[in-house]
Formats: sequence, C-alpha cells, structure tokens
Amino acid sequence: MEAHYRELVRLLEEEIAEVEAEFGEEVGAQEEKDAIERAACLAPAGETWEMLLRQEAALDRSIDRKVRIILTMRQEHARLCRGGSRTAPTREADDRTAEELSKVVGLDAGTGSPAEENAAETAKSPEQNQDVIENKAPAAEGVSI
Repeated sequence: MEAHYRELVRLLEEEIAEVEAEFGEEVGAQEEKDAIERAACLAPAGETWEMLLRQEAALDRSIDRKVRIILTMRQEHARLCRGGSRTAPTREADDRTAEELSKVVGLDAGTGSPAEENAAETAKSPEQNQDVIENKAPAAEGVSI
C-alpha cells in the first residue's frame, strides 16, 4: 500500500510540474501579445499612421501660413499707421513684437507688400478649403445626431 501511495504522489508531482511549465509558457506568450497590442494602440501602423502623419503635416503648414498672414497684416497695419493718418494709436511695442516674431517665422520685414507675399497662398485657399471639406465629409456622414 505504501509503495502505491508513493507512486501516486510521484505521478501527481510530475503532472503538477508539467502543468506549471505549460502555464508559464502561456503567461509568457500572453505577455508578448499584450505588449504588441499596447504598442498598436499607442502608435498605429500602416495606412492609419500615414494618414495621421499627413494630417499633422497639413496642420503644421496651416498654422505656419496663418501666423505669416497675421504677422504681415500687423506689419501692414503698422506701416499704414506710421505713413498715413495719425488718428490710429501707434503701438511701438506691438510693432517690435511683430518684427521679432517675423524673424522667428522667417519673414523679412523689408520685403514687398504683404498682399503680394500672400497672393499665392490666397489663391490656394479655396482649393485647400474644398479639400478640407471633402476630407471631413465622410466623417460627418457617419455621425448620427
């Protein structure tokens, strides 16, 4: 009877060791899968990633263009206030700030008229606005109110 008991205990210990080994392998495999899924959630790949990069670049260009337009408008306004009528209050601090910002953005304060500088951008704006509307159309269709 004692020999049978020892044999059964030995067989149970072997089976427990096998199950623990298999469980350890499964846990390791699951950890790898979880890491891959976490990475996929944080940084999408393929077409989604390329679309996000394109959108980011478009937004950066849009921001740069708008900053340039604002700076040129401020410079034009300052020029008109200095050269034209003195009824509008002059803001030398704002003028200096505009000049400093224009240097940071890369605009040259001594260039021609802001209208001439922005003519190409203004000509592109309707097309770009149409592209933006077209890109937003599918998203608007999918939204239910």
